[in-house]
Amino acid sequence: QLLVLGNDIRITGAVGRADVAGQNGGAAIHATNGATVSLQNANSEGTAITVRGGAPSSGGVGGPALICEGEGTSGYIASGEFYGGIAASTSNYTGLSLLVRNMAEMTITGGNFYGDIEAFGSKIQLNGGLFDDDTTVLANGTG
Repeated sequence: QLLVLGNDIRITGAVGRADVAGQNGGAAIHATNGATVSLQNANSEGTAITVRGGAPSSGGVGGPALICEGEGTSGYIASGEFYGGIAASTSNYTGLSLLVRNMAEMTITGGNFYGDIEAFGSKIQLNGGLFDDDTTVLANGTG
């Protein structure tokens, strides 16, 4: 897991692991405490950015590809592939491709998303992107 605390960062790819208890998959990227995360363009080799949520080690659900949380924390996604973690018992993406919560803000202008997107008490601006047929966007108490 890549944990971003109150700094600006440009990311070229990440993969999550199982959480500490091992029951659920962990987040690949977790931005918090006023961090600004920008995921855009290709990496230095010219290939697309890929971010995968962690797979659980036993039972449980897959982890989110990206968590953006906390007041003053923001993210911008212009390209890349975001996969929720795959459950151990199935080949389905049970993890979220994106979780935005606790007053964070996210702008999406592109990218491919495999796994649901959720926003709780936050703001997501969707201006583009390709979503897997089964992907849903759930907003609760958002702006």
